[in-house]
Amino acid sequence: MKQKEEADVVSSGSSDSTLRPEEPGKTGAPREVCIEEPKPRASKLPTRILIVGPSGFGKTKTINDFCHSTDSSIINDTYQPTKHVSVQRLHFEGKHLDLIDTPGFDNVQMSDVDAFSEVADYLLNPTQEDDYRRVVNEMKSRGSAFGAAFSAGATIASAPNQAGFIATLRSYFSQAPIVLPVQLDESFRAYSAFVDRIETELGYYEYKSAQSLLDGLEQKLRGEYERQPVGQPETEAQLRQELEKTRLDYSSLRSQLQLHENTEQGEVVQALCDLNRMIEDLGRSISSYLCDEYVDITFGKDLADVTALDALDLPALKTLAGHVQGRSSFVQASSDHGMQIECFFDFMIRNKICVYLNREIFSPFHPGVSPSLNQVLRATLENLQRQVPQAIAGKWRSDTFKHISEPEHRRLTSDQHISLLLNKLIDSEM
Repeated sequence: MKQKEEADVVSSGSSDSTLRPEEPGKTGAPREVCIEEPKPRASKLPTRILIVGPSGFGKTKTINDFCHSTDSSIINDTYQPTKHVSVQRLHFEGKHLDLIDTPGFDNVQMSDVDAFSEVADYLLNPTQEDDYRRVVNEMKSRGSAFGAAFSAGATIASAPNQAGFIATLRSYFSQAPIVLPVQLDESFRAYSAFVDRIETELGYYEYKSAQSLLDGLEQKLRGEYERQPVGQPETEAQLRQELEKTRLDYSSLRSQLQLHENTEQGEVVQALCDLNRMIEDLGRSISSYLCDEYVDITFGKDLADVTALDALDLPALKTLAGHVQGRSSFVQASSDHGMQIECFFDFMIRNKICVYLNREIFSPFHPGVSPSLNQVLRATLENLQRQVPQAIAGKWRSDTFKHISEPEHRRLTSDQHISLLLNKLIDSEM
């Protein structure tokens, strides 16, 4: 077949403008793709490296630190998961590189199917190049969704740092590009077929897909049973066994998906929204009190004219706020102007509360157990996540958390634990 003319430029940024796998009822124009033996790229074209992996493992940060020669830490441990494909273009050791960052799997803001769809959107975009160097992923097993890529030579950085990242990049320079399967199979352009394929590869299904699959199988078995003539007890018994097996599979799938949980996702989101509002109210209330009672007496100036740069011990305040020289912070903007004092109090108080809650409540495996036990439980969960499907690891985490939360296994009541955490917050942060 005729090879498609290669584009000289790949636009950097989000893949929002790319073609999505088509919804039912839509058809796409056929694409001609070269399937001859891979050949080395012309030197003027960049080496494109597609980087995939779990959400939260630092792909975006590693790419940004490498491209911009920084080694920055995430401010106050805030984390925003990547939701769209983006491209960082750079020159490294005489090579033109395009590092393609992708949404992570087990993402808190999108399903794995959506993450795969986002990557497929980018790969199927006719304005992008049709071949990439290798796929990087931690799922190396033969049955994983990227098993074929690893068989073709994809690698993982031996050290999870910038040196390991650079070593991995260098290993691609001598390799010929490949055409990924998603770019050769036209069936991927049909959205429903794409979702079915991804769910089959992942080994678990979204609730609607699982429900439809099991309902269809049960209906098929019932139809076969009803069409059987009377007087065939062996066939009837066999169909009854198959029907019972289908019911057991359905029950097992429901258990894996944890559909028996009484807490709806919307209730969790609403509870977090309520918590955010309480933090905002508390920050405004305390900052207003501090300004009314102390600012005028301390600085002898109008409230609107006082900024964080007027602090009596400015170096100590910068340390408390995590200020880095030359960067914007709560204390000082990049324009060298200080933040108005009431806004500074408000944002600093909210920030300290959020960082404390994340460290003491959300980050630990369970906030009610000792740090040493938390470390053991988190290490166990990470090992499970590498060895078993996400649904099984998630169920283990949920059941273990519930067991620890039972009253007979808790050293303190909820009220006592909350009081203890409040005292720690006041003593250490305020």
